[in-house]
Parts: sequence; structure tokens; C-alpha cells
Amino acid sequence: MSTQVALDKLDESRLPRTIFQLLWPVVLQEAAFGILSMVTTFLVGKFGASAITAVSLSENIVHIPEVVFAGISVGSTAIIARHVGAREVDKVGRTVSQAMLLSIVLGIIFAIIWWFLADWWLWVFRAKPDVLALGRDYIRINAPCIIFFFILYGGEALMRGSGDTRTPMFITVTVEIIGTTLAFILIRGFWIVPAMGVMGAAIARASVSGLGAVIVIVLLVRGRGILKWTCVMH
Repeated sequence: MSTQVALDKLDESRLPRTIFQLLWPVVLQEAAFGILSMVTTFLVGKFGASAITAVSLSENIVHIPEVVFAGISVGSTAIIARHVGAREVDKVGRTVSQAMLLSIVLGIIFAIIWWFLADWWLWVFRAKPDVLALGRDYIRINAPCIIFFFILYGGEALMRGSGDTRTPMFITVTVEIIGTTLAFILIRGFWIVPAMGVMGAAIARASVSGLGAVIVIVLLVRGRGILKWTCVMH
């Protein structure tokens, strides 16, 4: 079954139904996005207030670059929607390549900056020494993964622009479920896996970003509807 809204159905008589078809996956995706963060905060509670503070604060710091990337994401969605609506396949391919390349380049830049400024960010938010030590590890484990969630969010923005809001939803729900399962195992320990506390929370979050990026890359390289990433600039 196609996950994309057919272009020939985008008319005023079907507008309410079309909007609903596009909207409900986005709402569900946004609801699912916060599951891992909530579960992680709950699980690290066993390790004390410092662990909870370190995870919550570091999680927000790691996701600060999303504010910058949001503009690019919105722009990519708008441009892709225009080219898809005009059935300009060549321009769609060029936009996909440019958007993904920009996602990778910006991801690398922010990853490097966040790795080296981990202590500075925690100092800005007045983290206490015990929180700073835990938060530093969390940020540095996830700093390289900024590249991955830029790829993930960039790819999902392109899909939404093409009228496919269900695929990004499925990706988000899938990786959040996997990440939550990893969090349960790594934070408190399970069988032969020792309890890792904040470090386990960091690894679970990093795994989610990496897995999501891999899924997006595979889908775009193989082709998703009119979208196809050739990895070549036209």
C-alpha cells in the first residue's frame, strides 16, 4: 500500500480528507518522539538526582542544533512540495541531493563543535561538578550522532514534502521502540549486561539516531516514490 498522497487527489473537493491523511501521521510521530526521553528520565531516577539532571540537561543541549536545522528542514519540505506538484522529477532529484549533502555537512560541523564545547555548555547552564561529569559523557557520546539525526530529520522533511507523512511516522515509531528497549537493558542492566546508568541512556539515544539515519539513507537511495538520492550533485 502506498504511503504517499496521490497528486491527482489534491483537489478542493477532497481537501479536508487529504489534510487529515497528511496530518494524523505527523501528530502520531510527534507523540512518539518523546517516548525515549520520558522512559530514559524515569529509568535513571534509580541513580539519583544528579543522573536525572545530567540526562535531562544533556539531552536538551544535544538537540540545540535542531533549532538551526529546523529552517533548512522547512525549506526543503517547501521546495520538494513545489517540484513534486509540478512533476519536475529532475529538480526533485537535485533538491534531494543538495538537502542531504547540506544535512551531512552541517551535522559534521555541529558534531565537532558540540564535542569540544561539552564542558562549556554545561557550565553555561550552571551544572554542578557531579552533573558536569555525567553530562560530559552523555554529550560526547551523542555529539557524533548529530550527523545522524540531521540526516534523519532532513530525509523525513523531504518525504513529508513529497506527500508521504506515513513513512517518517513509521521510522520514528520503530526507532523509538528499539531505543526504549535498549534503554531498559542498558540503564538498569539485564542478564549479562551490567547497569550502565547515564552511559546506557547516552548509548540508547545514540543508537536511535544512527538507526534512523541508516533507514532514511536506504529508503532514499533505493527510491521512495518520486524521491531518489543519487548522491550526485546535478
